[in-house]
Amino acid sequence: MRELMSLIKVNLNINFGISSMKYTYLKQKKDIWKLVLFVVAILSLIPVYLLYIGLINGIYIGLKMVNQQSLLLLLGFLVSQIVIFLFGIVYVMSKFYFSDDLNILIPLPIKPGNIITAKFITLVVNEYLIMLPIVLPIIIIFGIRSQTNLLYWIYSIGILLLLPIIPLGLASIIVMIFMKYTNIKGKRDLLRVIGMTLLIIVILVIQLGVQFTMKDVPYGSEEQYIAEMVKENNSFIKSFKNVFPPSRWAAIALANSQKLQGFTSFALFVISSILVFYIMIIFGENIFYKGVIGGDEVLAKRKLSKKELKKDIFKSRHPVIAIFYREIKILLRTPVFFVNSIVPIFIIPVIIIFPAIVNDGFINSIQEFYLEENALLFNLILIGFFIFIATTNSIASTSFSREGKQFWISRIMPIKVEYQLIGKMLLSILLQLLTIVVILVAALIFIRLKLSTIIIVLILGLLGSIPVFEIGFFIDITRPLLDWDNPQKAMKQNLNVVFSMLIGMVYLLLYAGLVFVFYRASLNPLIVYFIFIAMFLVISFFLFVSLIDITFRRYREIE
Repeated sequence: MRELMSLIKVNLNINFGISSMKYTYLKQKKDIWKLVLFVVAILSLIPVYLLYIGLINGIYIGLKMVNQQSLLLLLGFLVSQIVIFLFGIVYVMSKFYFSDDLNILIPLPIKPGNIITAKFITLVVNEYLIMLPIVLPIIIIFGIRSQTNLLYWIYSIGILLLLPIIPLGLASIIVMIFMKYTNIKGKRDLLRVIGMTLLIIVILVIQLGVQFTMKDVPYGSEEQYIAEMVKENNSFIKSFKNVFPPSRWAAIALANSQKLQGFTSFALFVISSILVFYIMIIFGENIFYKGVIGGDEVLAKRKLSKKELKKDIFKSRHPVIAIFYREIKILLRTPVFFVNSIVPIFIIPVIIIFPAIVNDGFINSIQEFYLEENALLFNLILIGFFIFIATTNSIASTSFSREGKQFWISRIMPIKVEYQLIGKMLLSILLQLLTIVVILVAALIFIRLKLSTIIIVLILGLLGSIPVFEIGFFIDITRPLLDWDNPQKAMKQNLNVVFSMLIGMVYLLLYAGLVFVFYRASLNPLIVYFIFIAMFLVISFFLFVSLIDITFRRYREIE
């Protein structure tokens, strides 16, 4: 037990950088501005969070009117556990298999189960930071408005503590099995990238199937169906037979905390959480090391002939293209980077398609709005949506951080700074282009988009995203996170992403303000498009000039 507690303490310390922060902020008293900026960034989110709480309160009132308020609990638990599971796959792979501390831990006489448990608990603590802001208001609003008893709050504490266990445990088991059987010489990373992508696609397909099963309202008898459901208190939650059972048990436990059914559901939730955790530990003790050890081998290529060697030596590319290929290779050879960068391109359209399949009225309302008189507003909203996607993307804001300890190569290579920046920019533009194309193709399935809309949205969506990428580059080169022990920290635990997102949102708000002004002024659509094209180009040019200067200076300053 002492060994396990020590490992947990060390993992939490490394994960959150506790010792480093104490030394920097308390002893050295350096970079206090970073701490202040982080606090300001968190405080700036309070208005948005208050809107979220108001939304939850409104949903509860609406569900209360039809006697189905417990559905709010189910949706909260279900969404949080699905999010934990999907992102947990990436987190588990990074923490368990791509962390630098494995080279130190594996040779030591430490049980694999203790290593797995310590790393797992660290991931659970991380998930609390994501889950609690989402679920806590739901539990508190439901509890206060429903005037529940003491058992409700006791069950709530237990459910909150155990909520990440099952999705993270299942993600850990899947990853460990996957890593064990893809440990194939030098092609391991490629197989894992492909496998993880397919795995997430399969999960999304399964979720899509669940959405289909929920469409069981008889056509033409909607009013009668709803009337029958409303007769019984919280009957909607019972009709969700195909959803994730632990989420359903947790919701039933709180909705019926005063009844025996509440106790049995809570007991099922606790037992299943403990069981999944125990199975995960057993898997870890038996197959964890088999997926780690022997994973660093690289399959050697055959010996080159003199002619082939001469050809390779004298083969050259333009510096911009060389940097572009280098950025692509960094993404492809690191599964964590790949999953965080490429997979969202295909997840976003699926998320958009879900409501279209479940609710026909969603598509009908869009088609009714997409008329000739609303074409300008429709196109500008779609452009803003793509700018928003660029704002939430972490590719640009981690461009330098992803290089990690190999950053010195960029500093000394005989390539102009502007060429390096353009090469990095091409990667961000390419991924944004893929995102726009995939979303437009998905939209064409349900909406007959005009060719003019596709061309305008494609051009302005890309041009409008470039300033966002440059903002991300500017923030990342100003304070790159280069000293990380696992690649997940470079993208998901990098404050540069948050700062870039906040500034990007300001940029997006300015765009929205101009859209409002131009629309109210009833300007000619061509004039509006040309104004935005000119504005995007001018902003991009001046930001790029400033970016060259700051990057050149930082290359000399960073050691």
